[in-house]
Amino acid sequence: MDSFTAFVRLHGTADEKAAVAHLKAWKGYRPVGDVDEETGLSALFPSIMLRTDLPAADWDAADAGDRAQSDLVIHQEELGEQVARAFDKWWDGSEKSTVQIFDVKDQLAGSGSVH
Repeated sequence: MDSFTAFVRLHGTADEKAAVAHLKAWKGYRPVGDVDEETGLSALFPSIMLRTDLPAADWDAADAGDRAQSDLVIHQEELGEQVARAFDKWWDGSEKSTVQIFDVKDQLAGSGSVH
């Protein structure tokens, strides 16, 4: 994590730096074909999973029209995309993958694809 965040501090855009500042730890890695416990779906691409200090969004409230929760969900999805862009610059891999960020309650908060 330290080498990634240091790279972003030196080479990232302002948005990438702001998003990466929320990262706290590596959560895990899910290889292609691994089955997600919650959805039961098999991973089409490898997933890099990261923990953050982001507050937990209430997805049910957002779906029911709560504007504040909806804005939080959208913001966290945008942060996930920024983290993925920064990761893509740092990681010199040729395989398409997904970067997922998780909130303080360990719920998926956002994601983005690399390569």
